[in-house]
Amino acid sequence: MENILRKYHLVLTGLFLLSSCFYAFELNVGIGGQFAASFPSLYMEYGGKIKEQFDTIYSGGIFVFFDAYYFNLDFDLLFLNSADYVYNDAILCGIGGSFKYPFKLRSIIIYPLIGAKYHIYMTSSPEINKKDLNSFRINIGAGINYSIKKRIYVSFIFLYNLKINNAYENNVEDRFTAVNAKYSTHGPEARFAVGFNILEK
Repeated sequence: MENILRKYHLVLTGLFLLSSCFYAFELNVGIGGQFAASFPSLYMEYGGKIKEQFDTIYSGGIFVFFDAYYFNLDFDLLFLNSADYVYNDAILCGIGGSFKYPFKLRSIIIYPLIGAKYHIYMTSSPEINKKDLNSFRINIGAGINYSIKKRIYVSFIFLYNLKINNAYENNVEDRFTAVNAKYSTHGPEARFAVGFNILEK
């Protein structure tokens, strides 16, 4: 898994640098906070489709980002809360990247975006191998940057995340193969950040 993360990091870094070069080295950096909710569900077939909803997973944390106009690279630290003991009081560390297409309207920049993120489960669990809880998710959404000074802006981002099942969640599916079970996790995310323009074309 560590090798996968290193390769993922290299790909994201390469895309970030390529985007910077493509847009004449425009570069913004910033820091912010985020809040998200994830809704795990198990879909089964008992003559008809049945949905079992698991405990909602709430998360909040901080992130830093590097923005090269068309591409964004970010690193975050998340703290989870849930009635599910596996995710309650857990800590995740992640790296992500997203492509966006900005539209500038005076002091406001609006952009749709699509991206992906890889999270490492940092909390030890006596019953589960924590590597089985590492996760990869795809996100889609939109953001708004509002300029408050020439090189300073605030950013609001709204995302919807679709999580790819990790090894732990695949094991949950395997326990219900007789009813063709499918595990799914998705949910919204909101971000707020302050950004600084350090290079412009």
